[in-house]
Amino acid sequence: HPAMDSPSPWRTLLASLIILMALVSPTAAPPPTPGEQAGALLAWRATLGGQSQRALRSWGNTSTLCSWRGVRCGARRRPVITGVHLRGVRLAGTLGSLDFAALRALTSLDLWRNRLAGSIPPSIAALGELHALLLQGNQISGSIPPSLANLTRLHLLMLHDNQISGEIAGQIGELGNLVSLDLSGNQLVGSIPCEIGHLNHLVRLDLSDNKLSGPVSFCPANNSTVNLENLNRLSLSRNNLAGPISKDIVNLSSLQHLDISQNNFSGLIPGGVGGLNKLTFLHLSDNQLSGPIPPEIGNLQRLKQLNLSANHLEGYIPTSLGNLTQLTALNLSTNELIGPIPKEIRNLVNLESLGLGQNKLTASIPNSLGNLTKLTTLDLHDNQLSGNIPRELGYLVNLEELNIYNNTLSGSIPSSLGNLTKLTTLYLCYNQLSGSIPQEIGNLRNLVWLTLSSNKLSGPLPSGLCSGGRLQNFTAYNNMLVGPLPTSLLRCTSLVRFRLERNQLQGDISEMGTQILST
Repeated sequence: HPAMDSPSPWRTLLASLIILMALVSPTAAPPPTPGEQAGALLAWRATLGGQSQRALRSWGNTSTLCSWRGVRCGARRRPVITGVHLRGVRLAGTLGSLDFAALRALTSLDLWRNRLAGSIPPSIAALGELHALLLQGNQISGSIPPSLANLTRLHLLMLHDNQISGEIAGQIGELGNLVSLDLSGNQLVGSIPCEIGHLNHLVRLDLSDNKLSGPVSFCPANNSTVNLENLNRLSLSRNNLAGPISKDIVNLSSLQHLDISQNNFSGLIPGGVGGLNKLTFLHLSDNQLSGPIPPEIGNLQRLKQLNLSANHLEGYIPTSLGNLTQLTALNLSTNELIGPIPKEIRNLVNLESLGLGQNKLTASIPNSLGNLTKLTTLDLHDNQLSGNIPRELGYLVNLEELNIYNNTLSGSIPSSLGNLTKLTTLYLCYNQLSGSIPQEIGNLRNLVWLTLSSNKLSGPLPSGLCSGGRLQNFTAYNNMLVGPLPTSLLRCTSLVRFRLERNQLQGDISEMGTQILST
């Protein structure tokens, strides 16, 4: 019969449905029952020790499952747990006995800051709906299971501050929806997998405080010429990373925070860093970087913190740094920089901390540093600075630390330093300062450390020394000081270290058992 030659519409539809069911059924697991979920949580609770039982005492009645402490349910007719949030409740135990398959509808698991130990079990891969996995601040050890790469819906993966070891597997690049990845504060080794470059939604990446090594490169995802285009925070500090600062870092155009300090990066600071015009935080300190500071860094006009200290940088401090008027902290100390302190530094009126110590800077301290009235720390020690201490430093009324020791400064100590009533630390030793110590230094009632040693100071000690009762360390040896010890010093019970030898002073600090005689 001719009609038998062509299939009827219903037969076609039935065949299509059978094919569709065959395709869908393997992955469309039914939601877990309340009994399954409750049973999984109660079985896990039974394995926990310490104060865990008390913290979870509301777990029991399965008919009120969604009222249990830390349990969140979705809006369905029957209870389906979508979240377990037990942050900082001192849970002690492991994740090994938790039946993740019975909790397969979870979208968030937050066990941050507990006392969980053991490893992350491979069975965690059953949580295919998970968006947030927060296990930071525990004592979790072992390696990151490769099966974690199955959690492709993850937005947040926070495993920091644990004891996780082993390497970061390249499969991490399969977590294409990750927005924040934090593995810091662990014991991870090996190189950073370039597949991290596949994570185009990543906004925050923190791998600091591990034992990672080798160079850093990020491979773009398939059919993409740009990688990590949304990344605004990259922290790789305190590892053993090496090699030059790669173009893969310099090309991260959305970066606001870049910290690769305390590694073994070498070579030049690439001028391309000046193109990262969204940066507010740039720390390259404690590496093996060499060559000049690129003037292009002066283009980073949103920068608030710049730290290039403890490298092998040389040449002059670029005048373009004067453009960085948003800076609150500038640290170029412990390098091989030469020449004068550029007068353009006076533009950095928001600076709270300026560190230029341990370089080879010459000429005098610019008077214009007195403009930087927000400064709390000024560190110019161990250079070849000469000339007088500018009286304009007395305008820095918020200053708490002034370190200008070990230079060739001459002339007298300006009495204007007595205006710096917040000072706790004043280091003027190992210079060629002369004249008497101004009486105004006795007004500095918050002083804890005062060192004036190895200068050419003469005359008596100021009468108000230690009037604030906080002075712990006072040294003025190897000068030409004369006269008696002031009464305020004789009554100074806070002193821990005290050296005045090689002067012409007289007096007795009996409570310290120290006889000060002319020497």
